[in-house]
Amino acid sequence: MKYGDNDFIDAFNEASIAVDEMLEDDNLLAKAIASVVRNQMEDFHYKYLSDEQMKELNPIIRNSIYTALQLVRENPVFLYCYSKLYVPTYWEDCERIQI
Repeated sequence: MKYGDNDFIDAFNEASIAVDEMLEDDNLLAKAIASVVRNQMEDFHYKYLSDEQMKELNPIIRNSIYTALQLVRENPVFLYCYSKLYVPTYWEDCERIQI
């Protein structure tokens, strides 16, 4: 199927609206972020975790991300203090991964 310029513009506009909605909806955003985390864990899951264990871990990841997003919006001072208490000093800086 060949797409014309108007099809691309329509798809881009639709995606732009959807992204704006996702950025305003912590539930959707948390799920999108959790999908990146989950997909990056696939090799670890394959080697070390059963499907049942992963099924239990998935909502923990999703709900933790959702909670952090809620704190960013509602009480960033609390999240900052929480991070000072619970982020170990030995953690490396974050880096962008290939997805």
